[in-house]
Amino acid sequence: MVMILNRDRIELATETKFILVIFFVITLTTKFPFYLEIINIVLVSILFLCINNRKRAIKLILSFAILSIIPNLPIYKIDTMQVLATWSLIIRRLLIPFNLGYYFLYSTKVSSLLASMERIRIPKIIRIPFLVMFRYTPIIKNEFKHISEAMKLRGIGKNMVFSNPLLYMEYLIIPILFSATNIGEDLSQAAFSKGLSIDGKKYRCSLILFSYLDILAILYIFLLLYIVRG
Repeated sequence: MVMILNRDRIELATETKFILVIFFVITLTTKFPFYLEIINIVLVSILFLCINNRKRAIKLILSFAILSIIPNLPIYKIDTMQVLATWSLIIRRLLIPFNLGYYFLYSTKVSSLLASMERIRIPKIIRIPFLVMFRYTPIIKNEFKHISEAMKLRGIGKNMVFSNPLLYMEYLIIPILFSATNIGEDLSQAAFSKGLSIDGKKYRCSLILFSYLDILAILYIFLLLYIVRG
């Protein structure tokens, strides 16, 4: 596995991140004790702090706190509170998988991901499209941000969503579609120029190691399984 040690942040190995995401997605319908939910939230927040994303860590903790308080609020209207309590439990259950997925996207480099996928023998027909999509998502997000800023400069604000929603969607979606097409072509050409489709032995600059953090993460997964089944 790969552990990337920078001067500013410490990251888990790419394979370990992927295992964590898959584990919490699979156990999405499993009911963990409340104290385990708190521990999971704290640990994921620590992961964000390790990659210098304090804002995301604070948002995660505050979101969990608010969603935990809502079901315990005084009941004034039974129907309303039942709906709020149900949705708060559902969203609270989704916090860990979604934030781990965000952590995976935010902290993983394409080179490390490629080296890890080749190491575990993932077929090329799956590997290349996945890598293209992996780079595609954050780029589209940035394009959406730039288009929104350009719309604001031209006086097209979010108030148009209510006054003229069709025109607002036209101004927003058409540039995104053009950008998406160009980005897809650029990423495909970049993957081709890097030789991803070429067979044969390749040499990567990433150091393959299994760190103590990865061991702790895997042991924690087994501990969760033991507690839930026990």
